[in-house]
Amino acid sequence: MLRVRAELVGGKIKDVMLSGDFFMVPENALPELESALAGADLERDGIEKRIFDFYEASKIQTPGLSPGDFVDAIMKLGKDARETG
Repeated sequence: MLRVRAELVGGKIKDVMLSGDFFMVPENALPELESALAGADLERDGIEKRIFDFYEASKIQTPGLSPGDFVDAIMKLGKDARETG
């Protein structure tokens, strides 16, 4: 399970927190991924590029979760915000 909490301002991610029932190797990579997402436009191509580039550059592993799972969760957050906002 993956949970995403974010502050969105003007269609951009101001701050994001990723949590859930998963682990990331190395463990210190999670806050770095969150930082890499800060300032991103909430649009699929840009989010996908940031996450996939981060995985490649950092050589991280998330057993049971793919980079695409993070993309999907973040995009769902944006969809939910538009529906409620």
